[in-house]
Amino acid sequence: MCGRDGLLFVHLSIPMRYATGTGKFHPKFSSVPNFTAKLVSSPYQEKDMVDISSGCGTIRDFNVHLKAREGNLEAGSYVFEYIAYETNEIE
Repeated sequence: MCGRDGLLFVHLSIPMRYATGTGKFHPKFSSVPNFTAKLVSSPYQEKDMVDISSGCGTIRDFNVHLKAREGNLEAGSYVFEYIAYETNEIE
């Protein structure tokens, strides 16, 4: 298994309803990896005030999408921890 992990920082200068953060893999994967991300820090006291989804559709980058449960996302920094890995099965 080949994997990478890290942090993605998304800073919102103003409140907004939706936001997307993008990260790049260096070096690229050889196939589209499995990907998970979780919110580890935000302007909110309760992490469940923000809905997130994430995905990786290419070998070189990934996206994390944020949406406020109510109203707009608060301005400030949102930090995500991510893990990406590909499984190489030997036949």
